[in-house]
Amino acid sequence: MAGRGLGLGIRVANLSLGMAGTPDGVCGRSARDPLHLAVCRATARGVTLVVAAGNDGAPLEGDLPAAYPEVLTVAAMTDVDGNPGQRAGAASSCAPGERDDRPASFSNYAATAAAAAHLVSAPGTCVRSTWPGGAYRSLSGTSMAAPHVAGAVALCIGNGGKAGPCSGLTPAEIIRRIVGDAIPEPGDAIGRTYGRVVSARY
Repeated sequence: MAGRGLGLGIRVANLSLGMAGTPDGVCGRSARDPLHLAVCRATARGVTLVVAAGNDGAPLEGDLPAAYPEVLTVAAMTDVDGNPGQRAGAASSCAPGERDDRPASFSNYAATAAAAAHLVSAPGTCVRSTWPGGAYRSLSGTSMAAPHVAGAVALCIGNGGKAGPCSGLTPAEIIRRIVGDAIPEPGDAIGRTYGRVVSARY
């Protein structure tokens, strides 16, 4: 069944939701955690799930589905000018206190090596997004960062009918590829891990 994408050709999906909890450690065989069961069934069918890390400024190990090892979890960072090097200074007034090329203060992070192994980061501060009523607003959150990475995964699988470097890989292999291809993380003064930054180079 792997690679069939639930029979609809779906290969990547973004999940921006969260609730308190820790993984049960039983992938796909436990009725005690129906969310984990759904995640495991989707990945078994070849769908790579890209998940927002959460906005509590806390370890993601206490947040589901971000803590599940079967998903690619995305923390948020600030990117003011689209370039590395921390040269642009502070973010705009929509996120006072956030600094260029730094982890977002609100973003959850990895406190263990196991969580860091499936964690990356992407711009999630002052992202222009749709809003009810046909409007647009600048929003901040890991839910703004995760779609960037879902797009990068899709491009890695294929673009314009041409297979990409992730074509034919399982979700677990795709996660390892995306994490490995990301550039060094923006860093944190107190040693928290927010993951390497994903760049859509595919």
